[in-house]
Amino acid sequence: MMVLLGRRRGYRPLLPLALLLLLLMVFYSTTPTIDLHAPANGLLQQRLLMSVNGVRSEWLLQGQPLQVRWRNPEQITMLLPTTNGWPQPQQGCRLLWQQLMGAPALALLSHSQWQQDHCHFQLQVERQLRYFPATGSVVSQ
Repeated sequence: MMVLLGRRRGYRPLLPLALLLLLLMVFYSTTPTIDLHAPANGLLQQRLLMSVNGVRSEWLLQGQPLQVRWRNPEQITMLLPTTNGWPQPQQGCRLLWQQLMGAPALALLSHSQWQQDHCHFQLQVERQLRYFPATGSVVSQ
């Protein structure tokens, strides 16, 4: 009987360590993974949305013209708005992206294409943005 009691006491100091390891395993198994590209995705969506809204504001300020003068980070460009004032692609979605975001932002774009009623932008960070010219909506996926 004495021998068994002695062995139990020998493992007793390891009990707090085992409990700590168990708590760490539970903590790390319930901690959500962090998407390192999430801030960039949100910033790109916000930047595109700000440009789209800026073009519409200019369209309203300029008296709803057939073409809108828009200044992106490098230059002034002319955009063709919809009847509601939202910028629409004239020669493809890639050119619209460049006109709204500026030429350096082309490096962030993997590819782009027109799909039925919207521009689909595939980003280098494995995310997608969709721009709907009829409503001015920018949706991230």
